[in-house]
Amino acid sequence: MKQVLHILLAFLVLLTGSCSGRAGSGNPRPGGLETGKVIPNIKCSANPSYSYALYLPTGYTVGKIMPVYLAFDPSGRGTFPVTRYKELAEKYQFILAGSNDSRNGLPMQQIGQIAEALFAEIRTRFHADSTRIFLTGFSGGARVACIIGMFGNKVKGVIGCGAGIPETEQQQLNTFDYFVITGEADPNLSEMIVQDQALTQAGWKHQILVIPGGHEWPPITEMDKAVCWMRGELPPLPLPSVPLADYYEIDKETGIQTEIMSRFILGDTLWMKKEVKKLKSQCNQSKTRNDSLIAKRLIAFLGMMSWAKSTSQLNQGLLDQAYRSLTIYRLVEPENPAVDSLFRIYYQKRKP
Repeated sequence: MKQVLHILLAFLVLLTGSCSGRAGSGNPRPGGLETGKVIPNIKCSANPSYSYALYLPTGYTVGKIMPVYLAFDPSGRGTFPVTRYKELAEKYQFILAGSNDSRNGLPMQQIGQIAEALFAEIRTRFHADSTRIFLTGFSGGARVACIIGMFGNKVKGVIGCGAGIPETEQQQLNTFDYFVITGEADPNLSEMIVQDQALTQAGWKHQILVIPGGHEWPPITEMDKAVCWMRGELPPLPLPSVPLADYYEIDKETGIQTEIMSRFILGDTLWMKKEVKKLKSQCNQSKTRNDSLIAKRLIAFLGMMSWAKSTSQLNQGLLDQAYRSLTIYRLVEPENPAVDSLFRIYYQKRKP
């Protein structure tokens, strides 16, 4: 993973200058674009292979400079965050755009190309500058937003939802204000709490907000708080009575998580079947709320890991390993259509 990230970082470093250079080379107008309406598909002028969804607030006029928020969804659903948060764009008068192309599983170089096209678009078409550009993303999209903010184009702030900053040995080029939103049942909660501790020690301007719910784009009320924080208007959040790591018993969770990962790598489907049954029972029948939340996070973590491992193994032709991973995936999420889809790919590859 780190090697792949290095490729993206090198690409983003190169595009930083190229995007800035193009920003002043022309003055395209957003003629024909309606305000107060979600426009689902607009092609990037610099690279028509890529597109984005857009919401222009009703106060926008041609040539008017406004803040810009770029959103990255892990499934390339640009219209989803734009539709979900258009009321905030209207309330705070910012331009909101969502990539239709950035998604989990793409080559990192392609992610860099998508970012380049989007930044060229907002700088030339909407006259955005780095002091008024914000990024937001959910899950894999949150990691993409962080990588772009640290190593590509300079931005004012990043709102990361459901995932933290990816690990890399590369020295970051840019800094930004960083607001993190995570659900109590999100499988990445432990990662983001540990990250919060590290950012505090490093003196990074940031804020973490833990909310009810799981691994999903946050409700508009919680995203509103993040936007207010970026504007310097959010009142101080109440300090927890105990550290978040202790409150959510992160050490206990990571210990179980380590055992699950070890058994998964071994392909121990018998042990996994018993563990999944136990965790699903604990989700609703635990004596404490924390035990229930830990079980929910571990089930979600196991589902994410099963998808990632089986997909990677199928791509590499490691069919025996893929079968074991898919068997575990079916135990965890039997109703998920992605399981059947991946099994079909497996049987196609198995054919002599």
